[in-house]
Amino acid sequence: MKRLNIIVLVIIIVSFFFTGCIKEKEVNLVKEDSNNVVIGVDKLPETLDINSNLSVRDYDIFCALFDGLVELKENGEVVGALAEKYEVSNDGLEYIFYLRDNLYWSNGTEINSDDFITFFKEILSPNNKGVEDLYSIYGVKDYNEGKSSFEKNVSIMKVDDKTLKIRMNNKDDNFIYTLAKPKYRLRKINKTLENYKLDFNNLITTGAFTISNVDENEIQLIKRNNYYEKEYSNIRNITIKSTGTEEIALVSLLMEEVDILFDIPISESENMLEKNKLDITPLSIVKLIEFNKNKDKEVNDINLRLAIEQSIIWEISTLDLVKNFKGEMSYGAFKRKSENGAAKVTINKMADYEGERQKAKNKAKDIIKSIDYKGNPLTLLALDTLENKQISDFIAKSLKNISGINVKINLCSEEEFKELIIQNKYDMVLRDYNYEEHNYYDTLNLSDIKNNKDNLIKDKYLISLYFKNLLTCRSKKVGYLSYYGDGILKLKDIIINED
Repeated sequence: MKRLNIIVLVIIIVSFFFTGCIKEKEVNLVKEDSNNVVIGVDKLPETLDINSNLSVRDYDIFCALFDGLVELKENGEVVGALAEKYEVSNDGLEYIFYLRDNLYWSNGTEINSDDFITFFKEILSPNNKGVEDLYSIYGVKDYNEGKSSFEKNVSIMKVDDKTLKIRMNNKDDNFIYTLAKPKYRLRKINKTLENYKLDFNNLITTGAFTISNVDENEIQLIKRNNYYEKEYSNIRNITIKSTGTEEIALVSLLMEEVDILFDIPISESENMLEKNKLDITPLSIVKLIEFNKNKDKEVNDINLRLAIEQSIIWEISTLDLVKNFKGEMSYGAFKRKSENGAAKVTINKMADYEGERQKAKNKAKDIIKSIDYKGNPLTLLALDTLENKQISDFIAKSLKNISGINVKINLCSEEEFKELIIQNKYDMVLRDYNYEEHNYYDTLNLSDIKNNKDNLIKDKYLISLYFKNLLTCRSKKVGYLSYYGDGILKLKDIIINED
């Protein structure tokens, strides 16, 4: 009896302890809620060095810390950032950027034209690769390849402390979009970004926020008092929190421990939409298949490509990513329809496509019967991501069941991917293309791509599968969200609903 009483007492004490912890946690949440937005992510970035493979959510943080001359709005328009305005000459060969007044680094030092000269000298140096998109600037190619000096050859020039002039080799319609890319945001090129977790106190920023603290599971961002925009949102602090699995993250959102969440189980997307907790943002990104144009490849037969297209172009409506709004049927188009200047999202049910699916299946079967397909497996190459695994498995299964076409899937790292493309060790490639940032033709890694633009689509060397959407869950506290290009969240413009 005495032993039983002891056990009961222990249970009561433990229960009291946990009850006390929960109440204390609730009190802390109320205090933090008044000035802090919590954003849940799968994991915190190991580095903020842009030469590493940063995720879109990593870029959320990077773009909150740094600004460039210009930035890309959600509707695809390029507007001034640190540059208040810019002018382009009639022949498109000269750009003049006028810096804003009252621009400061986070340490209080004024930002001027010399900072941009230093930045471009460092980012375009032979030590840095991946800057070929600025080769249209006079002298950049030779400088980046180590053939000349920056001072004598590169036409990025200081006019005065607040004015910068850039002279081009040739007219480049994509130049201003290129400057809006995150990698060209003004910053100090040093090891601090690479080791930001340990060295965040020495990180000097040009964007709306700076880092106040980093621990194992959280990054604390604090709004800068000396940022040029004073009234851009009503938040003071942002916590970037590692939430673990999608299921745990969703529970955190429902318990209002997290205010903004991107990764939820796709099976829950319709439920969250009905609860008015889900935002669907159309991205200017199309998921497509590109075929190998090498004459030795079996897919060089246009009828085989047609059979593949008809096997999947409507069947894609049954893919979970599409049914749950992360992807939207493209109907073979390479650019979304627009309405009043904004990309349009349409939410359709699978039943809408049943008739088209059946017609496409029958056509695929008829085509495959008419050609000499010997059953050799076709290699489908893609970067190793969860989305690509899901769509690759779906394509392989659909082609096998509908047309009897065998597929070998090769998911690989970015480095392996590039090498296999060069070596022609693929039949099909699964890719993403941003049609607003650049012309999708110009980004393909095939030597004769620009000389064969029209025939690429007509001859079915490119097949559009679906447009990508960004799904964002938010608590009732968050009133407004906006994005840069590629679904990067614009942290500085988050608006909190006032009580």
